Amino acid sequence: MKDPANILENYKPQALDNVYLYSKIDILKEEIILTKNVVGVVEGTDPVLRDEYIVVGAHLDHVKPVKGKVCNGADDNASGSSGVIEIAEALAMNPCKRSVIFITYTAEEMGLYGSRYFVGSNAFPLEQIKFNLNMDMIGRSDPDHEQDRAHYVVTNKKYVDKLEEFISELNDGITDFPLIFDNDEHSPGGSDHQSYISQGIPAFFFFSGLHKDLHQPGDDPEKIDYPKAESICRLGYLITTKLANMETVPTFE
Repeated sequence: MKDPANILENYKPQALDNVYLYSKIDILKEEIILTKNVVGVVEGTDPVLRDEYIVVGAHLDHVKPVKGKVCNGADDNASGSSGVIEIAEALAMNPCKRSVIFITYTAEEMGLYGSRYFVGSNAFPLEQIKFNLNMDMIGRSDPDHEQDRAHYVVTNKKYVDKLEEFISELNDGITDFPLIFDNDEHSPGGSDHQSYISQGIPAFFFFSGLHKDLHQPGDDPEKIDYPKAESICRLGYLITTKLANMETVPTFE
């Protein structure tokens, strides 16, 4: 402070013991930001079953920067959103009996806002939505499975057993890594499939697990296991087309 012209140059930090700062934040102005889900439909071919729907979705949003560094969200959830587009492209070339809704949700990270809005919007009759496949993180493996590259299939506990049987039968040589079937009670956080389960619609999500880059600046494209993501997309396509062509979609309970 002896040389005011060069105050920063002469500044020295000093610890102050037993000194506390009490503060509060007053929000003087709030800005409402509107954001949207993105929805497309491949219409079914059967004159009756076309009015029933299978939903394939993922969330397109991610978290805010961490300590000033942008979080790109390559696994969470650019991988899943890309998977929805890939399955939609394949299915559009060979439509099924039932209609298939493809959707990427907004604001999942804030509390499943996009999927909750969609389920509650009645854009499609809720009783006609028979199943939801949620692609939330399909491109990485957690630390416990870096060697075998196992991937999680997570759902409500009442659906676990029947879904495991159904998906395992379809997964005949599609993935070269194991699938771990688990219920939401053991899975950290939530994802958009829960918006459907809360309405009695069977659903599950593919999940990479808790890797070190989740919600961090290190979730970058070069760390994605692209062959793994491709395999999950192929399996997701088989699950979707199987459900969309069955005479009756199972309740999985």
